[in-house]
Amino acid sequence: MKKYFLKVNINGFSDEYEDYLFDNTNDILSDFLSYSEFEEYIPYENNLRTIIDEKKMTIIISDNNCQGINFNPQQEKKKIFISYSHKDKDMKEELENHLKTLERLNLLSIIWSDFHIEAGDEFSKKIDENIEDSDIVLLLVTHSFIASNYCYDIEMKRALEKHEKNELRVIPIILDYCDWHDLPFGKLKVLPIDGIAVTGYSNKNKAYTEVINGIKKVLI
Repeated sequence: MKKYFLKVNINGFSDEYEDYLFDNTNDILSDFLSYSEFEEYIPYENNLRTIIDEKKMTIIISDNNCQGINFNPQQEKKKIFISYSHKDKDMKEELENHLKTLERLNLLSIIWSDFHIEAGDEFSKKIDENIEDSDIVLLLVTHSFIASNYCYDIEMKRALEKHEKNELRVIPIILDYCDWHDLPFGKLKVLPIDGIAVTGYSNKNKAYTEVINGIKKVLI
């Protein structure tokens, strides 16, 4: 038997539990379904099984080695598209390393950027295809991003069009200080918190952690 830590979200109600003992994680969901303490948070016409099928419940399980598992077998993994200027390549790669946390939690299927375009591929076609089938587009905002005709006029505009139709979610990430507030994405909630640029933090990892936590809330 092993001790697990559970964080549960049902229809927006969250709570945390400790000291759950199971032989393995496969036993956790079936055991948890037998409890009725969450009934008051579930519409009377539904039951817990229905909530899970409708992807309105997430159970995040951690063992005492802090190995996190998103244990909602019905939850669809999401795809992220990163729009960035090549002049900001180093910061893009830093963010991608932090996004790996969301992959470990089974929340993401792929983190896509033009780095994945291979020799012989048609560049514009690949960009268009991957914006079309993404769930989230991250705009990595710097003065170089704003100055890039391709990032601004093609990738950003197409992503915002789909955002307005609720076909995907656009999340601007403010990497460096620039005048972005009056631009088309300025009406959206940005990350990190309060729109403070990543470069404005004494420890950039703190900024990236805020970004990841913000994205995680969208995913679950």
